Amino acid sequence: MSKNLIEFNKELDAIQENIKTFDTDERKEIKKNNKLIADYINKLMNIKDLIFSKLKDNFSFDYIEIVTAQRSDSTNKYLFKLKDGNFIEAVLIKHDYGLSVCVSSQVGCNMGCAFCESGRL
Repeated sequence: MSKNLIEFNKELDAIQENIKTFDTDERKEIKKNNKLIADYINKLMNIKDLIFSKLKDNFSFDYIEIVTAQRSDSTNKYLFKLKDGNFIEAVLIKHDYGLSVCVSSQVGCNMGCAFCESGRL
């Protein structure tokens, strides 16, 4: 059965209306999802702020102080004074293949590196 042009146009209008409805529904869903994502990110940021606040309220971050910093072509050497008056050291060593770091994380480190004073304390 052949259709006339008026019926064909009505079908096209119906199809276009369905597309608009679908498109609108899709946009609403995307906006809803974007809002959910934004709300989630805000909650994460609030958690991060809460964690930093708790850390700041319960812990001290002024524990070490740089006492000396020595630089040469191949090394950067730092002596740190701890809050209890003891010292630790860190050295950044430049090699032809890259960088390495030595950090004495304990007072009186027993490794005995030739460039380090911490083992002699």
